[in-house]
Amino acid sequence: MNYIDIKTRITYLKNIKNWINNNKNLIYEALNKDLNKSVAEVDNTELDGIYEELKIALKNIKKWTKRKRSWELSSLPTLKFYSQAFPYGKVLIISPWNYPFSLTIRPLISALAAGNTAYLKPSEFSSNTSNLIKEMMEEIFDKEVVEVFLGEKEVTQELMQRDIKFLFFTGNTEVGRILYQQAAKKLIPCVLELGGKCPTIVDQTTDIKTTAKRIIFGKIMNSGQTCVAPDYICVHESIKEKLIKEIKNEYHRIYGKKPLENKSMPAIISDRHLNRIKNLGLDIKVNNKRQMELLIVENSSFDSKEMENELFCPILPIISYQNIDDIIVEINERPSPLALYVFSKDKKNIEHIINSINSGGVAINDTIMHISSKKLPFGGVGNSGIGGYHGYNGFKAFSHFRTISKTAIKPDFEIRYHFNKNKEER
Repeated sequence: MNYIDIKTRITYLKNIKNWINNNKNLIYEALNKDLNKSVAEVDNTELDGIYEELKIALKNIKKWTKRKRSWELSSLPTLKFYSQAFPYGKVLIISPWNYPFSLTIRPLISALAAGNTAYLKPSEFSSNTSNLIKEMMEEIFDKEVVEVFLGEKEVTQELMQRDIKFLFFTGNTEVGRILYQQAAKKLIPCVLELGGKCPTIVDQTTDIKTTAKRIIFGKIMNSGQTCVAPDYICVHESIKEKLIKEIKNEYHRIYGKKPLENKSMPAIISDRHLNRIKNLGLDIKVNNKRQMELLIVENSSFDSKEMENELFCPILPIISYQNIDDIIVEINERPSPLALYVFSKDKKNIEHIINSINSGGVAINDTIMHISSKKLPFGGVGNSGIGGYHGYNGFKAFSHFRTISKTAIKPDFEIRYHFNKNKEER
């Protein structure tokens, strides 16, 4: 089995870092054309994570790949056990349009650190960024190492027929399920980073102003087109009006009294996605650049149309409650979300909620920040995904860990060859 040696892996990762450093203006331009992202938003939500991923991998790759002894008692004193990470081989990384640069490059860093080669299939919706990624890879890699394929679902289907050894997919649950079924037929291991409606539960003990700021932080990032964005709010009825007021205040503090005139607001990715939002039948405000103003649905319910699917836009349904257990029942009747957000000062209530609702991750008194951990995995559960990555967990996802035993030739213990005899006969 051929795989990329450690020295070459380090060189590849440094080449990625150098290319980004030398071409930031091209990255800013592509993401601005695709999603109207500002330089600040690109730095904070696309590039910072990539730099962190590179830093961790370059610092630890020799340690991660080293053969490690398992210190345990064995049946023979001359028997030793080890574990070592090996690459799968050719991996397929299919990335989405919402963070098109970061969500292509970050898993690629993990794949290369683990010694794999890769096919990349970036999204056709973020075409400017996808084209730039193709140019980038052609500049720094031979096609045998990393090759980029552009196009729609037909290209994905053609790649799935190739002799790939691992699949990494980020996107919606419907497509993820199709790819998972195809991978299962060939017994290809997968990581699926999917989505879902991430609930935010706010009880009456919370600090309302801080809660509103942190909800808006998570909701308006990339105009709500984030897989871990707070999708809807369940708030205790006693503080509902105050919370709505503070959310509006915070939103206008950031984007002004006329948000659609703010040039830094990210845009909805395409007319197709905008039409999906319009079909919800809500009174949305959007300009000719597909920038969309935050819409708070103040009296939503679990039966409302906006609660049927992941919103992936700046629409924020508000559902009030009296009894927290009623909300827990409603959330648990739906697929497990990628993230769960709980705002409360009541420790017992917090523990009750997070122990009662299954989700990919949890943030207490915040949104989105749980995925910023450098050491812990980011991933879903059930309909929101399979597996996780980031840092060492990304390296681990793209690696097959082999158990290796080593036995000394001498001394050779005769007793080991009598496994088919009773103790009295040995």
